[in-house]
Amino acid sequence: MHGQTVVVFREVRDDFGDVTVEDERQVEGCAWYPRRSVEDYGGGSSIGAGQRTAASSGAVQVSTGLTMLCPAGSGITAVHRVRLPDGSVWQVVGARGEWTSPLSGWTAGDTVELEQTTG
Repeated sequence: MHGQTVVVFREVRDDFGDVTVEDERQVEGCAWYPRRSVEDYGGGSSIGAGQRTAASSGAVQVSTGLTMLCPAGSGITAVHRVRLPDGSVWQVVGARGEWTSPLSGWTAGDTVELEQTTG
């Protein structure tokens, strides 16, 4: 199988605020590509990647998105997080897309939208 292996897991917070990891498993044969990057300069204005503006007071927050391709039946849902091979952790956004040919029934795989926010 081609592609890379990612770790999929859920984080559960108990009544005391402690976080535990559940449902941790590996999904093999994945690939991903950049989706978008948005910068928020603290004044409520957001700009896309490649655009520049004078930073107002406040921290710069950057939200970056990836689209991950993985084998059909991955079982990844919006409650999961994904750890890529480089160690970065991404939040799953929305429901996965399940790609099936309407002509033959062949299942190509799933697409999963990922997002990471820093700052």
